Amino acid sequence: MPISEICNREVIIVQPKDATIVAAKLMRQHHVGDVLVVEARGGLRIPVGIVTDRDLVVEIIAPELDPAAITVGDIMAPDLVTVKENTGIYEAIEYMRAKGVRRLRS
Repeated sequence: MPISEICNREVIIVQPKDATIVAAKLMRQHHVGDVLVVEARGGLRIPVGIVTDRDLVVEIIAPELDPAAITVGDIMAPDLVTVKENTGIYEAIEYMRAKGVRRLRS
């Protein structure tokens, strides 16, 4: 079975200059655990990173920083891990394990 049959196709996006509080509110509003960070280049939105709910806890909440003062670009993980939508579920899981990630984008 391809990963596309179980993946969530609703992608919530933010820009690197957005405050982390914006990302947190979007995650809560849309019931998701991550937001994709994009930049506008030549009229296109190009993915440049990802911020997860865990990033917010570890990087902002635990050290008691102000989520309105820290930008998404300050804490985003710039290395995106993706798979093609026809990748098999087992293959995608193995890839995630090898890369040490909890979330993929197809």
